[in-house]
Amino acid sequence: MLIAALRILAATGLGAAGGIIGGLFGVGGGVIVIPLLGMLYDLDQQVAQGTTLVMVVPTDLFERRVVASVAGLVGFGGAMGGLVMNLTAGRLLDLGFGYQTVFSIVGTLHVIAFVVILVAVPRIRPIASGDVAQDS
Repeated sequence: MLIAALRILAATGLGAAGGIIGGLFGVGGGVIVIPLLGMLYDLDQQVAQGTTLVMVVPTDLFERRVVASVAGLVGFGGAMGGLVMNLTAGRLLDLGFGYQTVFSIVGTLHVIAFVVILVAVPRIRPIASGDVAQDS
């Protein structure tokens, strides 16, 4: 349990550091996070890119004043989903189920997540110049 908590804390720190450094230097956080995910978590480039897209895409669907809250919820959801699916996949494989079962579950969960986004954001449209909040 302590190891899982430390992994979540480390992933949270990695995301926060990537966001802060990306903001300071004016680059996307993915420029920093993708290589770090590869080095620290031994992820392939494609998996690391997909992970950062999962963090970024939902925040692009909401207006600027709520992006931080949405990003936090997305990060928390991703961390908890990864933790639960890791344990579930290991248990299923130990019980003799194959990877097809694991991937079927993951694929179904992705479709459910997409439907949740469509329900939460019923109308996706380009932002007009009048829609953007002005800094004060």
